[in-house]
Amino acid sequence: MLAKRLDVSTSTVQSVLNQLKYEGTIQTQTRNGTFAVLKQVKRESCTVGLNIPQRGRSLEETWASRIYSGIFRAMLSSEIPVKLLPLLPTQGEIPTGKEFERAAERLLDEVERVDGAILFPSPFSDSVRSAYEARGKPVMDLDPPAVSATCNFVAADFFGASFRLGSAWRQAGRRNMVVLNSMSLDEGGYVSERLRLAGFLCGIGEALGSSISCRVVNAGSFREENGFMTMKKLLEEMEWKPDAVYCSGDLLALGAIKALLEHGLEIPEQVSVVGGAGIDLSETDYPKMTRMVQPLEKLGEALAQGLVNRLLMDESHPVPLPGKILPLPFCGGATTRPQETACLKN
Repeated sequence: MLAKRLDVSTSTVQSVLNQLKYEGTIQTQTRNGTFAVLKQVKRESCTVGLNIPQRGRSLEETWASRIYSGIFRAMLSSEIPVKLLPLLPTQGEIPTGKEFERAAERLLDEVERVDGAILFPSPFSDSVRSAYEARGKPVMDLDPPAVSATCNFVAADFFGASFRLGSAWRQAGRRNMVVLNSMSLDEGGYVSERLRLAGFLCGIGEALGSSISCRVVNAGSFREENGFMTMKKLLEEMEWKPDAVYCSGDLLALGAIKALLEHGLEIPEQVSVVGGAGIDLSETDYPKMTRMVQPLEKLGEALAQGLVNRLLMDESHPVPLPGKILPLPFCGGATTRPQETACLKN
């Protein structure tokens, strides 16, 4: 059939196939057929670009350091020596759009100097990813680059954990819920925020809009003061008082708790509060606040391992790898009722 399609003799086709088998380009499996073989590139070393921002030293900002720790650990055990080239937003408390834009420009300027990149989600990730992949430079994303993405990323299971939370609150009889996000859910926002909300609403299920009300609010930042001011304003404006508050960040949750207590509501008896980061809260008023635990070091390790694996494949055309989702458990329990906490931890 192949000889007929190519309009050559069968002996010519067989000769070429034998040569390709000898070179290791293809392999034949009895009864299954002949398949192309992905050849590993014989690299002596590689350089990896990073745009994961180091925002500062506050509690929630330590997540970047923990991701870096996982990346370094994986690089130390890599098959080949790896050089890291940080291409970060300007050092500061909060990376702005301009700072992310400058970081993206640096990543594009350095595309010929690096062999691949690990990308933190930013408004410019799509353009950077496209430029790198087009030049044969593989990329691994922290979190899915799109809701429909299926390859070349590592993420915590935001959807699954949020689904469990929505289901636990529904079963516990919570009826007036608030989701407090750190940013907008439009196309410019992080995919992780949209996955959180989608999982949470699915966990509530058909009760949403009938026996359960839910309001989604953008706090504009991950900071504690934003959580406090946003929740305070909600309590003054809303006709009903919330009995469950889900915050995408732990500092947002701490701020929301202060506003709820100031309003005379008891936690967790009247209101259940859950954070979505899992940072160390030992020096706060609520060290055992109920919250998700993002596996930050493991995320870093998986990102580094995935990128090295892609680098060791066919250099001319980076081969995609399936996306990797890591479990997202809950810890604490002081700001949820025992029944709710038990459902979250099972």
